[in-house]
Amino acid sequence: MLIKENILYSVGATKEHYRPGEMIFREDAIPQYYYQIITGKVKLTSSNETGKEFIQNILSDDSAVGESMLILGKAYPFNAVTISQCSILKISREQLFVLMDVYPSISIDLCKALSERAYEKYVLMREIANKNAQQRLMEMMDLI
Repeated sequence: MLIKENILYSVGATKEHYRPGEMIFREDAIPQYYYQIITGKVKLTSSNETGKEFIQNILSDDSAVGESMLILGKAYPFNAVTISQCSILKISREQLFVLMDVYPSISIDLCKALSERAYEKYVLMREIANKNAQQRLMEMMDLI
């Protein structure tokens, strides 16, 4: 877990429950909250002009959702949609920054989590760029 539940509750976190298929936030919305999945799965999706859905990631228990855009103050480049029953804690952007000031280890943990995701994407891009179609397909199947 990125941030312990009791610490999130200490700054007024609320727990929200979602059914499968519910939207947590929409693409192009400006982030207002830090979301941390307690239980369940969430897919990050975007669509092309024909409406075809592209799944960018699937997150599960103990993952944060959209935290990099929240920190940057940039619009979400994807939708966050539940794919199972979910319990999610949320706090405001301001509350997250208070926690980061009070608990510097939270900043370090967030930095590590974001760095890990960036690393995985770089490795994936390298694999996609340097292999033939059959090897790329095998690599993608291994990742899934």
